[in-house]
Amino acid sequence: MNGLVNAALGVLSAALYGAFCYAIAKAKNDESFDGLKFAKFLVIGFAVGALSSSLEVDMGTVEGMSVVTLFSIIVDKIAGAITHRKK
Repeated sequence: MNGLVNAALGVLSAALYGAFCYAIAKAKNDESFDGLKFAKFLVIGFAVGALSSSLEVDMGTVEGMSVVTLFSIIVDKIAGAITHRKK
């Protein structure tokens, strides 16, 4: 059960951080909301929280691991493949 709680905390922290970053981008560049980018952020937050629980380390340590960067790239590529529209 602790793993699920950490995964939920990962999603919550990703949502808060994503909302904060969007607010800054909106104020600086009048950037429009990108739902796909936000969803990818939530998936990565879930993975960081779950991995944190399974490795029994804090989320900050997990974020510093190169595997999170690799996972972020994989999530980005999968999302791009799913939403890709042929011309």
